[in-house]
This record gives sequence, structure tokens and C-alpha cells, in this order.
Amino acid sequence: MTPPRSFLAVLTIAIFTFREALRERLIRAMVGMIGLGWFFSLFLNELLLTDHLSSRAAILAFFFRLGSVFLVAVLVSFAVARDLHNRGLDLMLAMPFPRSVIFLGRLSGYFLAALLLAAVCATALLPLAAPGQVVLWGVVLGCELLIVSVVTMVLTLAIQQAPLTLTLTAGFYLLARSMSALLLIAAQAREQVPHWSNQATEWMLQGIAAALPGLDGFTVTGWLIREDGNWQALGPILGETGIYLLLLTAIGLFDLYRKEF
Repeated sequence: MTPPRSFLAVLTIAIFTFREALRERLIRAMVGMIGLGWFFSLFLNELLLTDHLSSRAAILAFFFRLGSVFLVAVLVSFAVARDLHNRGLDLMLAMPFPRSVIFLGRLSGYFLAALLLAAVCATALLPLAAPGQVVLWGVVLGCELLIVSVVTMVLTLAIQQAPLTLTLTAGFYLLARSMSALLLIAAQAREQVPHWSNQATEWMLQGIAAALPGLDGFTVTGWLIREDGNWQALGPILGETGIYLLLLTAIGLFDLYRKEF
């Protein structure tokens, strides 16, 4: 296929995938998450002896981040698993398109759904925090959801089981979010007990951290409370997101091309 036709095919599949995601009760899930988050923020805020707007913004930001990651992982894993088990992927691969076009089209559709979810979460936070900080938070949340989307799609294509994919995606996400804390604990343990095992543990964690995205620096709730979010930090985050998207997409394409359907 020529590049213009390939691009048009990717765009068509992406729009179809996005519309399919909306039909899969994504809108209802987003509305439910926003409503539930506001309800819990109002309830928990009554138990906190702090500033109302800042505490509610922190509660909502935390809830929206975890909720949106869960929704994206569920959406992608079950959609891809359904394609595999219902032979939907076989039908798409039977079309006169390269496998890369199918993969990139489906992935782009999931990207659109993830970005829509990030925009909805940011919009819901606008009444509680400075607009500039909310926009920065929403953009970085979008980057985080893009990484979760491609990780979930690659794992589902490899494992072909949605529940196991969700478990592995959750493990990946939690490890990437907590790696800085684990490195700090390992460094303190090495300083207090300078044993070779502690040093080896620290080196092992440093190696794992080098292979994972620094999600602990993404979507910082403190930006909404302290209003100290810096737009200059967006450049490294976008660069890191782009690197991991390219790397994971290459892994997913390699796995897809080696499979026999």
C-alpha cells in the first residue's frame, strides 16, 4: 500500500475503534467515575480539617487518575481479547492491509479514547484548582494513559487473556509509580547495613527502573494543591512518553507479525 492509502486505512480503523469504544459504555463509565469521585470527595472532605477546595482537588485527582487507568486497561484488554476469541482479528487481517496498519489503527483508536478520558477528568477538576495547573495535569494524565493503553494492548496480544493482562498491567503500573520509593528504601538499607546483598538489591532495582517509565513523576497531585506545576517539565515527560510508545509499539508489531492466525 502507498503511504497515503496506509494513513487513510489507519485513520479509518482508528475512528471505527473509537466509535466502538464509545458504544462499549465508555461514556457511561466516565460519567459514573466522575459522579462517584465527586460524591466521595464531598464525603471525605467533611472528615478533613483542611481547606475545602484543595483537599477536594487532591481527592478527586487521585481518584480520577486511578479510575481512568483502570477504565483504559479494562477497555483495551477486553476489546483485544474479544477480537482474538471471536475471530474479529482474523477478519481484519484478511483485508488487503498490512498487519501494521491493523495494529496502528486499533491502537490509535484506543489512544483517542484515552485522551478523551483525560480531557473529561481535567474538565471535572476545573472548578477546584487553577486552570493552568489543571490543563498541565490533564496533558500529563493523557501521556500516562497512552502508555497504559499500549502496554495493555501488547500484553493482551501476547497472553490473549484479559484477566491476566489486567493483573500484569496493574503490576507494571504500580511498580512504575513506586520505583522511586523503592530505590530510596534500598539506598537507605545499603547505607545502614553495607552488605553486598543490599548493594546487589539496589543495583537490581536501578536496572528495573531504567527499563520502566518514570510514572511517579507523571500526573502529580501536588500541582493542583501547591500550584507549582512547571510547563518546562512537560518536555521530558513528552519525550519519555514518545520513547516508550515507539518501543512498545515495535514490540507489539514484532509479536503480531510472528503469530500465525
